[in-house]
Parts: sequence; structure tokens; C-alpha cells
Amino acid sequence: MSENLRKLLEDEFAACAGALAESHRQMEAFWDSPATIELAVRAFYPPEKKTALPYSGSPIEEYLHGQLFNNIKPRLERRHYGFVDAPVLRPSISLYPDLWHSRFIAAVMGARIVGPAGVAKNEMSPETSWCQPFLSSPAEVDKLIGLDIMSNPSFVAYLRDLGTIRDITGGAIPIEIMCGVGPVDVATDVLGYQGFLEGLYTHPQQMHKILDLCTDYWLQIIQAQIDAAGWAKNKWAAPGQTASEMIGPQVSIEQIREFFMPVRRRIAKKYGRYFATFNHPDVNALDLRMELDGCRAGFLGNDYPWPADYVVPRMSGKAVAVSVFNLDPNHMPCRSWDQHMERFRTFAGRIKMLVVLTGIMPPGAEKTALQCLHDLQQAWAGVVTEKPEYQATVKGKNSE
Repeated sequence: MSENLRKLLEDEFAACAGALAESHRQMEAFWDSPATIELAVRAFYPPEKKTALPYSGSPIEEYLHGQLFNNIKPRLERRHYGFVDAPVLRPSISLYPDLWHSRFIAAVMGARIVGPAGVAKNEMSPETSWCQPFLSSPAEVDKLIGLDIMSNPSFVAYLRDLGTIRDITGGAIPIEIMCGVGPVDVATDVLGYQGFLEGLYTHPQQMHKILDLCTDYWLQIIQAQIDAAGWAKNKWAAPGQTASEMIGPQVSIEQIREFFMPVRRRIAKKYGRYFATFNHPDVNALDLRMELDGCRAGFLGNDYPWPADYVVPRMSGKAVAVSVFNLDPNHMPCRSWDQHMERFRTFAGRIKMLVVLTGIMPPGAEKTALQCLHDLQQAWAGVVTEKPEYQATVKGKNSE
């Protein structure tokens, strides 16, 4: 029966290849347009009904079927309502015993990842999983030299399966590049958070070497995925590469300049563009990121909501401001729609911006998403609307 499922998948991806290509052309046009003031809205939410599997097949085939009918096709359909979306296929890391979404790079390097008891591996986030450190001190940096990423059998199997996915889909959809976190956070996996933070003060020379080596492996692992997949993008379908720095808010601006900026420059130089995460208690961190050649997009973190009057003049005409509105009441931190809109209005009509709606839960998800889109567009145009009737949905209740 696997032959039937594979043929079905090949035919379905061939049928939607044109729409997928057009979605990515539209998304790329948004990123590359010279416009300094522009709004695009994406929406991620589960479909209200899942499509039954018609045939049994390999784990890869069954996973692709679920992604095609429960993720990719619904997202393509949303474009007709005014959403700007370019689906990127995220492979199922849960199929590989030694790989983890949240600590992907460290896992490929051979780290042992652990998390809370009773939490499934594919449900762990960077906040709920951690590595057992490679090194007990930055002085042991030489132990990192000469690691062979292709000695990890799970990673080799993963790359092989990326080629299988490319064959089944006909290369119609890009694969999401797995990295979990950027090279700086990989270094925290290598040393542990305490060892990393202490090392910045006690072993600065060795820390530079550790960060350089972690960047080497990060780039190798990213490039191996690109080579295997043929067409690969980051999860935002944004130009260049993204490298989050969860440890960033814990260090000073001076340390970011000394230790983090060389890493960022290497990534920007390699891929031409850089997708930055702006999440630091000191607003001057934005100036450092905008120094990068190729910094064309920045994620506006909600933990430290920088004032729009500071952000707009620094990013306008240079980078897209990306803001995620998470409306899932079970997600922490979760903010109400009014709170999201209050912040959005301070940016509306002043900068090029991508808003990502996520955590919109069925039932009534599609209606809710369209209402959100309407409110965003109206606020962008400077029109004050009434309080949204779907406020109950944001609290996890059915709005219908």
C-alpha cells in the first residue's frame, strides 16, 4: 500500500506546485520590496478537521500526508483571504532517536539532551530541555576540536530522509532548516549556562575559541541540510539565516559586542542576510544588530517591549519588524488581543512589518483569524474599531 500513498503524494504536490511557488514569490517580494511602510500577516492554527490517511506507508510518507492536508493546503487557501504565507515543510525530528527540535545542533554534535519527566521529546522547547555540558570549563576547549558531525547516525538518516522528501515532493516546497538555536546558545549547551556566563569573565580567550568552533559546526550542520534538501529556508521563509540567542538578555551590551558580534558577522557574511532576534532589556542592543551588513529582518521580542519611537527610526528602510501574536491561553507568556493591539498600534503605518498570528485554537479558528486580520488592517489604516467580538476565543472559549 505504500506505493499508493507515495503516488498520491507525488500527484498532490505536483498539483499544488504552482501555488507553492507563487506563495514564495509573494513572500520574497515582501521581504525584498523597497517599500519602507508595508504590512503582511501570516496565520498559524490547526485545522478544525484532520484528513484521514487513505493508505499505510512509511513514517516519512505518512508524515508528509498529514503535513500536506492539515498544514500546507490550509495555509495556501488562507492566502485567498488576504494572508501572506509561504509554507515551509518542517520535518518530524521525533522520528530520529538522538535528535531534538530544541537543541538540534548540540544533539548532532553528540550532546545528551534531557528534559522534565513525562514530557515527550517533540514537545520540549528550549525552555524545558537542556544539555549535559560537554566541557567542565572553558579551559577544555580543545575537546571540541575535530568533532565529526557525520558520525551521528541519526543525523545521517535525517539527511537521507531529506533527500527522500525532496524526491516525493518534487522539490515543490522548501524544507525548514533545523537549528533550534544559534551558535551562541550552542556554546551555552557546551558549557552549561553558569559555565558560559562565568567563562566570559574568567576565560575570555578560550570563550572566543569556543564560540568560533560552535559557529563552525553550526554552519556545517546548516549547510548539510541545505545540500540534502535542495531547497531550504528558515521557518519564517525569510532571507538569509536566523540564529536566536536565548542567553542574550543575561549579558551586557559590551559582552555582546565583544563575543556575539563576531558570530553574527560570520553568519551574515555566509548567507548574505541575517534574521535577528531583538530581545534585550537594553534598547542599545538594537543598534548593535543594525550594524550588521545584511540585517534585513528583526524579531521584536515581547519580553522586553522596546518603544516604537526608538525602533522605527533605526529599522525603517533597513529591516522588517516581525511580531508574533500568540493567542493560545495555554502558552506562556500569553497576552490578550487588546494587549497585542495596543503595542501594534504604536508601530502601525510607520514601518515595514510582518505580524504572525499563532495559537488560534479551533473551533471557530478561521473566523477568528479573519477577524484578527481585519482589525490589524484597520488599525494599520488608522481606523479605530470596536472591541473585537472574538475576545472570548482568545480566552479559550468558542466565539460562535
